[in-house]
Amino acid sequence: MSVLALGACMLVACSPEQDNTPGRPAPPGTVLPIGTKALVDYTNEDQHGTIGITVTSIVRGDRADLGPDPGAESRTGRVPYYLHAVISNESDAAFEDMDAETFLGVQPSDNSETAHYSGVVEGKCIPGRATGFAVRGAEYEICRMIMVSPTATVTATYSGVQFDIGEPQPAQHYGNNPIRWQ
Repeated sequence: MSVLALGACMLVACSPEQDNTPGRPAPPGTVLPIGTKALVDYTNEDQHGTIGITVTSIVRGDRADLGPDPGAESRTGRVPYYLHAVISNESDAAFEDMDAETFLGVQPSDNSETAHYSGVVEGKCIPGRATGFAVRGAEYEICRMIMVSPTATVTATYSGVQFDIGEPQPAQHYGNNPIRWQ
C-alpha cells in the first residue's frame, strides 16, 4: 500500500471493502457488490496461483422449480436460491481439475441453516465445470442451488474452507471471515 493510500486509509478508517486492490488477493472480510471480481490465492495439487471469483447474481427461486419430488428432508420448508458466478484463472497455473465453486455459499440474514445442492434445475441453475482451465484468462460459469429459510435474504460468501489432503485446497483460508457479495 502506498504512503498516500495508507494516509487516506488512516483518515477514513479503511475497511476490507475499501481494499480490493486489483492484482492482489482480497483480504478476509472483504465486502463487494454483486458483479465485482475478488482475487483469491488457490492451490490445486502441485499448482499454485490466483483465481478470480465474480458473483454475477443471486436469484430467489420457487419450490415449484424443483418439480414434484423436492427431495430430502433437508429441503422441507426451504426455498431455493441460485448463486451464479464466473471463476477465472488469473495466473499461469495449470489448474486442470477445478472445484472452486464448492467454496461458494450463502449467509442467510436470519443465520438459519442452509443445504447446498449441485443438481440441474432446468432453466434456472446448471452447474458449470472447468474445462480448458489450464491457461491464464480461462473462465467458466457456475451455478449453485442453496436451500434457505423462506423468510431469509442472503449474501454470497467465499470461505476458502479446506478439503482433505489430495483435494483442492485454497492457499488463503477465510474461515469465519469470508469474502462477501451483496
